[in-house]
Amino acid sequence: MSKIDEIAEELRHLKEALLHLEEAIDIYETIEWPSGIRKPHHVSMEMEEVRSYIDGRIQEIEDKLERI
Repeated sequence: MSKIDEIAEELRHLKEALLHLEEAIDIYETIEWPSGIRKPHHVSMEMEEVRSYIDGRIQEIEDKLERI
């Protein structure tokens, strides 16, 4: 597998992961927590941190590919 193929595969995997993560975030945001149970805010923070990392990595790869 060439380096370009490896990069293209990583980009595909990142975009797929981002899609699934966004679906998970949407589902998590719609949970109706039982009375007396507060929504755990750390989960949202962690998912947003991962989203930011994936977005950044996708942007980094796409920026480098544009320069080629």
